[in-house]
Amino acid sequence: MSLNGVTFEKGLSFLNLGNEIDDTLPPFEEPPKHFGIVSSSSPLVCIMSKEESLENKKKAKETERKIERFTSQMFDYFFFLNSNFFKNYSREMSLIGNDLTKCYGYYKKVEVPDETTLVIHADFHGNLSSLQHYAAFVDQMRACSSKIKPIILGDLVDRGTDSWATLLEAGTIPGVEIIRGNHENLAMNKVFLDPEDELCFSSDFFYTCIEKVYSLLPMGLFVSSGSASTAPKEYLLCTHGAFETDSDFVSFLESSDNLSFFSKKTIELSSRIQELLQALPPSFIALDVDPDLVLEYLENRQYSSQEIRMICAALQVDLFMRSPSFPGSSEIMQEGLQKDRNTGDHSSLCGRILPSTKDDFIGENGLHLSQRTVLAFLILQSSEKVSLKGLLRGHEHVSEDFKCTLPAYTLSASEFPFLALSEKTKDSVLVLKVKGPKIAQWESERWVLSEAIGSSGFVKDKSLNIGWLS
Repeated sequence: MSLNGVTFEKGLSFLNLGNEIDDTLPPFEEPPKHFGIVSSSSPLVCIMSKEESLENKKKAKETERKIERFTSQMFDYFFFLNSNFFKNYSREMSLIGNDLTKCYGYYKKVEVPDETTLVIHADFHGNLSSLQHYAAFVDQMRACSSKIKPIILGDLVDRGTDSWATLLEAGTIPGVEIIRGNHENLAMNKVFLDPEDELCFSSDFFYTCIEKVYSLLPMGLFVSSGSASTAPKEYLLCTHGAFETDSDFVSFLESSDNLSFFSKKTIELSSRIQELLQALPPSFIALDVDPDLVLEYLENRQYSSQEIRMICAALQVDLFMRSPSFPGSSEIMQEGLQKDRNTGDHSSLCGRILPSTKDDFIGENGLHLSQRTVLAFLILQSSEKVSLKGLLRGHEHVSEDFKCTLPAYTLSASEFPFLALSEKTKDSVLVLKVKGPKIAQWESERWVLSEAIGSSGFVKDKSLNIGWLS
């Protein structure tokens, strides 16, 4: 993949692309002044090697100028990608001082035409070669159909040797949606960046601006079909790790809005979930409540099966919030999550999903969710008008065997409504073909990077039977 015909290559000290950004991209009207966006004619400069010595002050100054030009242009480009969305939310943006870094994050909603093919990858981690294989595969798919939607599930940077080149080139893929991962984070960069890419942090301007680039990436993407359909309208949530456990997306999914700003800092259940809990007596809101007792109570009061399902899901999320944040701790989950949120940590981005026999807890590497909590969250994101059918996620780098045998409480392993993408054993892509408004009808395929001699592309591995939430 290249930007205006210039391909990123490793081993060059500074690759000056020298071309203007494609002006066919949708323009924004009046970008927030604080962003400091430079002219789109500024050159793109990418740091590719640490061979450039910073000992000479003159060279050091030139290096800093090039880093600043590169940074400004990268931010400019990523703002272009979302300009049609942001320009319609001037009121919301003004509430956070036109500074997305002051907002905890945002979620995005897209509707794709019927017969669209979603091409999904996760966790490039500075592997430019992997990103270029993926971009070439997207081009290959687009040669057969114009209805292609590339989606990248975060963690473009860290661990590998070409983080900034991978991040920038990913943004040049036409129509791409890029979700923020837990490594799109300055604290993580300090630990996991390759030394060559870490050179950019010698510039205070880069340090400030890359945080703004990260803030442009949504925490999650809700995808639906544009096909005419009777209610409820069905969605999939594309995310990196998990989700904010106190989130209630129903009003957002029912609205005509395409962005939902997650600016609140206080961990609390929504009023809608609290109203569901009012169907139960206070004595039932306890950690040791018997599920059979709850079920019998609701059935005797003639609640419908759907109402019972929603109330039980609300109870599970409430129990999750009041459970210990880790075994033996006197701190409850809600308090632990509140600490993370107060410090700007995104527990959803590094959320892991556990085998069904495990309890929820907060560990050194983030939030660990039991399958019963994940399932309850999915069930609660439903109303007469909308329904969330499952998650598409990355983050865990698990093997395929683990994915296929993951047990669940309500659904069998093959039916559990999420799919973890991984490149630990093979570089893989999920191809999801939109076949009407009902997500259960969408066709899923796993493609892997061919290891055959002379081959440099993805080949179909197998069809998948993902059991979306019924």
